[in-house]
Amino acid sequence: MSVKRRVVYYLSGFDPRGVRHYHALYKEHFKKQSAINAITGSVSSRKKIHNHLYEWEIDAYERGEAVHTTYRFLSWDDIVRAEWSSGLLNYYKDLIYCIIAYVFNGLVFSFAKASPKQMMAAFYPVVYLFGALAVAVYCGQIIQDLIGGWIGILSSGIGIIGVLLLSERIGNQIGVFWLLRIYAFSVRWGNGEVRSIEERINHFSDEIARAIDDKTVDEILLLSHSVGTILSVSVLARALDKTTHWDKFGMVTLGECIPLVSFQPNAKKYRDELQVIANHENLFWLDYTAPIDGACFPLHDFMKSSGIDHNGINLRFVSPRFHTLFDKISYKKLRRDWYMTHFLYLMSNDKLGAYDYFAMTAGTQSIRQKFDSIKSR
Repeated sequence: MSVKRRVVYYLSGFDPRGVRHYHALYKEHFKKQSAINAITGSVSSRKKIHNHLYEWEIDAYERGEAVHTTYRFLSWDDIVRAEWSSGLLNYYKDLIYCIIAYVFNGLVFSFAKASPKQMMAAFYPVVYLFGALAVAVYCGQIIQDLIGGWIGILSSGIGIIGVLLLSERIGNQIGVFWLLRIYAFSVRWGNGEVRSIEERINHFSDEIARAIDDKTVDEILLLSHSVGTILSVSVLARALDKTTHWDKFGMVTLGECIPLVSFQPNAKKYRDELQVIANHENLFWLDYTAPIDGACFPLHDFMKSSGIDHNGINLRFVSPRFHTLFDKISYKKLRRDWYMTHFLYLMSNDKLGAYDYFAMTAGTQSIRQKFDSIKSR
């Protein structure tokens, strides 16, 4: 049976950009993808339901059939901004915090086993910040040797500060500190230090439960991206306690990085929430990760590696196969831009293929219908 009415809940990643950015992104790429997938229609302006919930409407047509989607943006960017470190001193503090959390307790080896690419990404801020410090000190020493005396010492200090400030500017441009912020935030979350997140999770789970009980809706999706996939686990686990009708629900995680929290020694509550989901036999969960995405754990069974038995839930690990969705020139450029690669899940493609974010969120087929035959990996 075709979907006539759908509700989508979306959780963004660790991104201070809020609903304005993601609404504009969806609207722009829905129009672009329409030329490829022949799903036509319109995306409305966004409206605020309350402080942490926004929505827009999508009226679409696929092969002559109409489908209406209410797209609800679950906002937590205010928490992200509160946790968003800035300035060199804070970056180095986060770096030391992460080294203690990931290296001294051996977590780095768990990440290396789960995803070598993720481990390499984790060392990116480490190498960059220590490298910048080494270059700054080296330049300061050269200046001191050339000038000498008190003036040389003063000039050396100015030179060191100048190099470090330049490294900060470059680091922001290439996304080094974005990664560092995510790793530090994940540790704080696993340790229960992000107090504000608990109330928001409970609020979001209430929203999901209310939608599940709406009999006029054919499909309800919880979509999440990047660090938002970590959040979606807690949201769903708590929503499961509030209602029992999950046959029209689907969970879709994009570019997941769940082990960043589930591997944390103190994150027992989070692993318990994963187990609650794993035990639910009527849930459908589709996990999309791309091997070229260095900011995720590609095609990795995060349940198993977190010590969770998931024989109950219908969970599938699938690649979007981006190499089939873009022409060779575009794909070659994208592979060099790791930041952009991490956001490809939310964008239009050059070619029609198995992965289509807009068919998933605005098309006439439910994800259970469309992906019932898909096998993991």
